Amino acid sequence: MAPLDAFTPHLKKVPSTEEESMVNAVVSLVGLSYSADFLETHQDLVQSLANVWPAIFKWLVLLNDEGFPSASGIECPGCAEWSVELAARLWLWDKFDTPHTAPIPEYIGGTAALVACFEVAKSPRALAQRITKMKDVDHVKLVTLALNRVSSAATVWYDDETGCEATEYLLDVINQLTSIPEMWAAFLNAQSVLSLTLALRSLCTY
Repeated sequence: MAPLDAFTPHLKKVPSTEEESMVNAVVSLVGLSYSADFLETHQDLVQSLANVWPAIFKWLVLLNDEGFPSASGIECPGCAEWSVELAARLWLWDKFDTPHTAPIPEYIGGTAALVACFEVAKSPRALAQRITKMKDVDHVKLVTLALNRVSSAATVWYDDETGCEATEYLLDVINQLTSIPEMWAAFLNAQSVLSLTLALRSLCTY
């Protein structure tokens, strides 16, 4: 039995609110989230995990609806080349609630996962290009969402460490997206200079 087989069978099942299935799914997701270091030295297992990502995404949606928002922070270590579209959808689907003392993934798990994809990718620009080519992603809405979120992180959470981390993550995402000429133009057309300047100022004064 392959090491990841202890987790993936539970996630291949059709998502269900049945208690045992949900517990198995959550435990499996947590187990996979701790596999990053292991997968770095066992690249032969990465593809098998990437193949399960569509099923993992369905579980993440269900778990979020059932009150497990932090589940969106689960990443697919080493799977950036295969999973960036799923990570992008997690990011678009992320919820920015009023913060309180809690780990950062509870609020911006999708953002953290997307940043992780860019960090481990051999060509971050190629991943950004794939996001912009997703059929169900409108560039204007993508830009508006990114700017609204970075503004919230820099103002609503201004004096909170969580806000500082959120701002850094979001600026990283925007930086990667603007490596694509059409996205660069879209951000400029959205008058992003002021929003990004205020976000950078919030980091300097934290």
